[in-house]
Amino acid sequence: MNTQIGALHFDADIKLRDLITEKTNSLEKLFDRIESCKVILKLEKNKNTENKVVEMSVSVPHSQLFAKDKAETFEEAVQLTIDELKQQLKKYKTKMGAY
Repeated sequence: MNTQIGALHFDADIKLRDLITEKTNSLEKLFDRIESCKVILKLEKNKNTENKVVEMSVSVPHSQLFAKDKAETFEEAVQLTIDELKQQLKKYKTKMGAY
């Protein structure tokens, strides 16, 4: 699977990029026909401590899955987003099995 990682207005360190790659690759264990994954990391400028935003878009045959979460750390936001995408992939697999 091809994973593209983009960070808006800052440079993501290699540990964070490795974590994202590891987590997105774990999605392939759930569904092996994932075509690509795009990840966007953002920092919101506000006084709230939950200002790290992660957006993930996963391309699967005939569809596009999307999840977005925010948390105090990027690692936590990545995990929340991955959990949401796992739920969507399970639903997608069930729907595709019906056809």
